[in-house]
Amino acid sequence: RLISKLAGSISRLHQYCHVIHGDLHPKNIIVRRHPHALIPIDYGSSWSLLRGANRTQGDGSIGFYASPERQLENSFAGPSSDMFSVFVILYELLTEQIPYSRLGGKAGLPENIEHMRNKFVPPSKIAPKCQCLPRSIQQQLDNLVAKGLSLNPEERFASSRDCANALRDMLRILQSPPTSNPASRFAIQVIDWVCRKLNIS
Repeated sequence: RLISKLAGSISRLHQYCHVIHGDLHPKNIIVRRHPHALIPIDYGSSWSLLRGANRTQGDGSIGFYASPERQLENSFAGPSSDMFSVFVILYELLTEQIPYSRLGGKAGLPENIEHMRNKFVPPSKIAPKCQCLPRSIQQQLDNLVAKGLSLNPEERFASSRDCANALRDMLRILQSPPTSNPASRFAIQVIDWVCRKLNIS
């Protein structure tokens, strides 16, 4: 829920202000209690969408949370770069680890990318809380996070709005009550009938 709201905020920043935050990581996020939300702060490294192709290396903090293209000089870093950082934060919240063997966005640097391209470990393989989900939902969550953390910007979501919508859809799935198949419902009805006949509470 918190990450979905954060992604929505960042998407609106892109859509209505035409600004890239450029430095999203836990130290630049505060937690609001009522209502609960993650609020991005410190826009000192932000830039206009129109300037994304003219950035120079070193404008802002570079670390595990930054996308690969954010860390390369004269590379275009747009909305997808901010959303990559959002997904690193989501991955860390789910697994208590940084993706790509703790390299995060550095996994996509030229010296690392060939070795790390297939080293992504889905959240459900690490996080016990994810393993409690039905397998189909585990797969959907894993696919969502893998797409958001693709080392290739072109393989991520087409826009930050699409990304925020995908996170919102995932949240709805996680919050919806589990559905049972007809066989399960029949079994529950039989057990309920037996319990009533035998006066078992």
